[in-house]
Amino acid sequence: MWCNNPKNPRELEKGSALFLAIMLTAILLAIGVGVSGITVSQLQQLRGLGDSVFAFGAADAGAERGLYVDRVECNAIEPVPANVPDVFDCVNSNLPVGGQALPNESEYELELKPDTDPDCPGDYYCIESKGQFQRTLATPASIRNVQTDR
Repeated sequence: MWCNNPKNPRELEKGSALFLAIMLTAILLAIGVGVSGITVSQLQQLRGLGDSVFAFGAADAGAERGLYVDRVECNAIEPVPANVPDVFDCVNSNLPVGGQALPNESEYELELKPDTDPDCPGDYYCIESKGQFQRTLATPASIRNVQTDR
């Protein structure tokens, strides 16, 4: 029976060990849930970093393809030879149209910009290559851009 003036001080301590055990368990549970949430988010970021490397590789491959077209298809070597009056038109007509798939399931898309474009520091043109990689449909695609000029 409960009374306001206990004769035995041990009666006030009944249940305090249970209360302390429950509080300690709740604190440890909160810490565990917090740490696991941080760990899961870090693992997702690491997976995205790997996808980003594939996307950058695809963008770089696209830029290299554009430079290959300039050098081989248009035979444009510094200084520009007389038989290629407009390097921009030659490269533009020989660049692949649409996205190009790579063996690792990444792809790139090329955009040619003239030297009159304010974002193009080149003397003749700029090639902007957009690389994309998506591991599964459930994950967002990683996209990286590379720009090269001539």
